Amino acid sequence: MTSHLVSQLSAKQQDIIIVDTCFSDAISSAKDIKYHDQPHRELQKIEESARSNIRHLYAPIYTKNHYIALEIDFHIKCFRWGDSLNSNQQALESLIKKLQWWFSGRFGQEFDNRRPTLPHGNQKDQALCALFTINTIEHNIFGHTLGVANPACERVRWFCLTSETQLLESEVSVPVSNEQAQTQEVEQGPYRIQKITRETLVKEKAQQDKIKLAKRLERKRLEHERLEHERLEHEIHDVDMGVTSPWLSSLLRSFVSF
Repeated sequence: MTSHLVSQLSAKQQDIIIVDTCFSDAISSAKDIKYHDQPHRELQKIEESARSNIRHLYAPIYTKNHYIALEIDFHIKCFRWGDSLNSNQQALESLIKKLQWWFSGRFGQEFDNRRPTLPHGNQKDQALCALFTINTIEHNIFGHTLGVANPACERVRWFCLTSETQLLESEVSVPVSNEQAQTQEVEQGPYRIQKITRETLVKEKAQQDKIKLAKRLERKRLEHERLEHERLEHEIHDVDMGVTSPWLSSLLRSFVSF
C-alpha cells in the first residue's frame, strides 16, 4: 500500500517521505537511548533526508494488534498521530518513548509530542484499522475524504492498486537461443537475454494479468451486489414484521427492485 502512495507523490511534494512498517520495527528494536549512538541502516537514509530536503514523514505504525498513522515534522520538530479507535494503548506509549530516544540520539533533542491530533476517521469495529490508517495518510497528503464508508469496495480498490503497482515493478527474464539473440542483448547468469524481447514479454504479461484481474474484480463486484441485495431484503422483512405503515415497506421494496 505504501509503495502505491509513494508513486502518487507529485513534484511539488518532494518534501514528503512515506515509509512502511519497517520504520516502526527499527524504532521498536532499541533497548535504550544508547542504541542511537551510532546510525542504523534502516534509519540512516531517513535521517539523511530529514537533514536535507524532507520535512514530513508519514508511516503506518503497528502496535499490539492495532495500526495507527504517524506524522513527523522535522522542520518544527514535532510529531502527532491518528488513531481510528481513539485508544490509549500502553504499547503506543512505549513506542513514543523509543521515538524520543531516536530524536534525541540522532537529531539532538526530543520532538514536541502533539499526541493524537492528526485528522483521522473513526472505525466502528476492531478489524478495519489498517484501511483507516492508510486513509488517514491519504487524507493528510492528498486530501482524500476521511473514513472508510464501504470497506468491501475499499479492499477491492486497494487490491487493484497494489496489483497494478506490483505488475509495473515486476520484471520478466527468459532465455533465448543464439539465433534469436541479436545486437540488443544483456548477460544475466547463464542466459543471453534479448532486451527488446524481455520488454515485450513484460508488456504482454502485464496485459494478460490485467485482463485476469478485471474478470476477478467483476466477479467480486457481482458477489458484493448479491450480498447487499440480500441484506436489504432482510431489512425489509424486519420492517414488514415491525412497522404498521405499509407505504414505508413499499418504498423500501422499490429501492431494492431499482
